[in-house]
Amino acid sequence: MVRLYNQMAEPKYVIALGACAISGGPFKQGYNVLKGIDRYIPVDVHIPGCPPRPEALIHAFMTLQRQIDSQTLTGENRPRAYQETAESEFPVPEFGERDLLPTRNDQLWKPVKV
Repeated sequence: MVRLYNQMAEPKYVIALGACAISGGPFKQGYNVLKGIDRYIPVDVHIPGCPPRPEALIHAFMTLQRQIDSQTLTGENRPRAYQETAESEFPVPEFGERDLLPTRNDQLWKPVKV
């Protein structure tokens, strides 16, 4: 997924569809399931559910459309493609002994402190 994201043309928008894409869902202990795609690439809209409801999908598209409409080409709210400090490519994780290495992109994902 990260390699595909790096190859996409700008502007890039990502929707995480379902519990498995957001957090790994009930299968997150498996060797073949990520713990959440937002650890590796920036996600614009999350759609919860397993499977997500059609209303949630429509709401996500409307939310993404509002985000795109509110963006300007200058200022704080400009897209990532127009920000000089934003990364354009992210490191592609490799298979480790027990998990993907790196396990997350520290510039994107910060663990919640409880």
